[in-house]
Amino acid sequence: MSGAVINAETIIGDFAIINTNASVDHDCSVGHGAHIAPAAAVTGAVRIGECAFIGAGAILLPNISVGSSAIIGAGAVVNRDVPTGAKFVGIPARPLSSGEVK
Repeated sequence: MSGAVINAETIIGDFAIINTNASVDHDCSVGHGAHIAPAAAVTGAVRIGECAFIGAGAILLPNISVGSSAIIGAGAVVNRDVPTGAKFVGIPARPLSSGEVK
């Protein structure tokens, strides 16, 4: 998409979307069908699983993994690994509990 930046040694899976003004830094991998929303920043050596969704303006700090089908909320700052299928929100990002709005 327009304004997207993908840096050196990054691998992008089939059907993945790197949306407007999103940045994927060096040595990352983005799984098949993953979606990185507008203005998200994926820093170095991050691994994003298949069909994961990274919300608008989210920041993923270096050397973390986001599991397949995980969801990262808009504006979240992710500083630790996110398990498969988890939903993380906030600053710093934390799991969305069952009692919170989904």
